[in-house]
Amino acid sequence: MIYVSEPVGLIYSWNTDHVKIILTRENYRPGIGDILYTKLDNKYVLLQIVGFEGEIPISSSSLVKDLEEAPPIYSLETSMIANAYLFFEIRNINDEKPIVIKPYQPPPLNTPVYILRPKDPESEKIMRLLSKGISSSGENVPVGWLRSGIAPAKELREEKYFINAPLNLDLSLSIPKHYLVAGQTGAGKTTSVMGIMIQWARNSGKNIAWLIIDRHGEYGKAENNGFADLLAKALYMNKKLEAKAKIYEFTINEGENETISLSNDTAVLLSGTMNISSISIYDLANVLDLPPDKISDLEEAVDIIGSLIKASEIDDAWKRVFLNERDEPTGQVLALLPLLVDNVFRYEGIGEQQKKGIYRVLLNAGIDIRKLRTYRRLILATLGLICKKAIVRVGGISRQVIVTVIDDYSSAFKVSPLLKDPYSLVIIMKAMVNAVSEVYNVRERGRYPWLGIKIEPNVGVIESGKFSIDKIVENINKGETIILDVSKIPLGQGDVIVQSIIRRLFESRMGLGVEKIRELPPIAIVSEEAPLYLSPDKVRSPYNVFARIAREGRKFGLGLIAITQLATQIERQILANFNTIIALRTKFVSDINYFSNIGIPGETFTSLGDREGYLYTPDLRVKEPIPIYIPGYFELAEELNKEYIEKIENNKELEKKALTQIFKNTEEEDEDI
Repeated sequence: MIYVSEPVGLIYSWNTDHVKIILTRENYRPGIGDILYTKLDNKYVLLQIVGFEGEIPISSSSLVKDLEEAPPIYSLETSMIANAYLFFEIRNINDEKPIVIKPYQPPPLNTPVYILRPKDPESEKIMRLLSKGISSSGENVPVGWLRSGIAPAKELREEKYFINAPLNLDLSLSIPKHYLVAGQTGAGKTTSVMGIMIQWARNSGKNIAWLIIDRHGEYGKAENNGFADLLAKALYMNKKLEAKAKIYEFTINEGENETISLSNDTAVLLSGTMNISSISIYDLANVLDLPPDKISDLEEAVDIIGSLIKASEIDDAWKRVFLNERDEPTGQVLALLPLLVDNVFRYEGIGEQQKKGIYRVLLNAGIDIRKLRTYRRLILATLGLICKKAIVRVGGISRQVIVTVIDDYSSAFKVSPLLKDPYSLVIIMKAMVNAVSEVYNVRERGRYPWLGIKIEPNVGVIESGKFSIDKIVENINKGETIILDVSKIPLGQGDVIVQSIIRRLFESRMGLGVEKIRELPPIAIVSEEAPLYLSPDKVRSPYNVFARIAREGRKFGLGLIAITQLATQIERQILANFNTIIALRTKFVSDINYFSNIGIPGETFTSLGDREGYLYTPDLRVKEPIPIYIPGYFELAEELNKEYIEKIENNKELEKKALTQIFKNTEEEDEDI
């Protein structure tokens, strides 16, 4: 059905940017968010409805029971008024590059007013002009469709959405300046971000590296029409993408390692555990929100232990487990610290006047046993590790001693087998005790019950854990898409992994010059539950890498896509750094007030449907909030699968033709011979 434009009312009055429209069309009732327009010479002025009012303009005594026999003496329509804001003005409407501005003058009084609606030729023309006029310059990705009004049900969308008028953005330029996606539960935040990613994978010619922090196991669904499946298909079919991206889904768990490939190896789904060497004390300190003095003490303790390992006589291969190539302590030293508390420090004069061995060195640095026991408890609890007692015979005789080792069965972090085997652990502890006298000139040592153990260790593998944080960081920096599924492990362990990766990404780019950074793909960090990292109490920590990226990430090509139910829970200065805002349905007054202050009509928020919202970004040619609908990833599945099947069939046909030609050439060569 094709509609014909008919006036629905007339401009009735002005009040600054507020316009009142008296409605004259009997079958039209105003709706919140509807967009109306007026035609003035070579321009259109668009008006967005934010309210309405009406009354029967006669006294109640004038009403009669039977309205058909005795209708009211006044028409109801003359008292129905729509309240609207000046929205956009489109000039040079015959030009391929229309000019869109914020109106600074209202339409003349008594000007006819029309409503924008799909399938009306003039409405479609206006919205296409608006799409061209507001979209960013450069490469464009259609992130959503322009809409006129609200469609609370799926069946009503064709009355409000202009599918042929997309809102295009150059994601490669806007992502490093950060996105905020806000809306209450069920408003469609996650599915909107997924839809934008699918559109990027289908249409973009510029690579973007994506790090998706999947806290709820939503992004990594690999079954048919799951998000990972559709994203892999879209990337596979994209002929324009400069560097062919590859999806890796890292599912961190406590169990066995597994690898699955899908969509012609575009996506690789990896399931396994994390090598604890990948983390550092700063990652742990940030997750625990330790104050600077405690962080300093923990750093000092770890450095002392690292220096003793470096000076010890253990095998170099063993040393590399605890020290990296720069001789800095790895996460294995954090796992070693609780074992030293149980096996070493307790025998070095605690409770006595004369302190001995390693504990004396730590005490001289201001780190007493109370602090060490606190760190022991925090390390074990945060990383999901357990101290287990192993009974060991001494010297082949009947005497037995207890050696505490690490049990990482219930942890996503896997420690070196050297810390699980009591015999290899004893070798390490002996070497450290002997190194104390050389490094710190401490001659007295404790009476350790395990000193007499002489059985050789039987450890063939000295490292464990499938995933390396450094390897994940390398993949991201190459422009690949990483879905980091941490939904199967406790929140604390997930935070350590997430913040370790992001800190390394930040540090890896800090040392590069501007020209080098421009050569690398921008990185989009997609984070659900953004206030977990960006609330006022969290951003005070100097080790909060999320806050640093929010403030400085643009310089290094690092952008946050922060997803939250409550935008105003994010610290205000951090909130101001988000250049692009996608505001979806919400009933939270604090968020409505915040978004109203940047020009989004607050009256519309409570009525919006799923994935209906407003997009605001200075990267558009018009710096005003735009009403859009963002298709969910599943709404793109039918069209995407059709294109995918066609490409697979075309590839098979091309292969068949190539094989036929090869056989034909072979036959011709045989005939010549």
